[in-house]
Amino acid sequence: MSRLFLHLIFLYCVASLHLRNFEYENHREQLKNMLITGAWKQGLEFADKFLQKNPESHYAWYCLGRFSFEAALNTDQSNYLKQSCNALEKAIAYNNKNPRYYYWKANIHHYMGMLYGNSKEYQKFLDSMQSACELDPMNYFYYSVFFEKTAGLFQDPRYLMRPILRQSLVNSMVNSLDQYLR
Repeated sequence: MSRLFLHLIFLYCVASLHLRNFEYENHREQLKNMLITGAWKQGLEFADKFLQKNPESHYAWYCLGRFSFEAALNTDQSNYLKQSCNALEKAIAYNNKNPRYYYWKANIHHYMGMLYGNSKEYQKFLDSMQSACELDPMNYFYYSVFFEKTAGLFQDPRYLMRPILRQSLVNSMVNSLDQYLR
């Protein structure tokens, strides 16, 4: 009888762990579908609720950052841009090996640099894109985007008026082009 009781306890533990994992994966899949469909309003609410239960989920922080960026592009930008940066920084803090997180963080800094004309945002863009390229050196997408956006900075008259380390920008362009052409 006690052996049967131990088996039942074991089965209960396995089943509860399995159901928790199923629920977690189901929520991740829902977040992914909301990213694909562009449902940022629902995504903001869902990611926030999901993060209340799982505050260390790097993927949920990444999704919250992406949804916030979409919200910033479609509504009042100031709150959502800051929220997006903070969420992506938390995603990176929980999983600093995913180049996609650095890529989206770089996009946000690039956008904020263009929007506000802030050279510090451009420097953060350069640093984040460099990190994305270093984490996935065989993915030429990051290098091509990096090169295109840094080359685009030289065409922006607002950028040319801002103080930024031009040597850093040139080195970043040369490095990204060199890696892309290898």
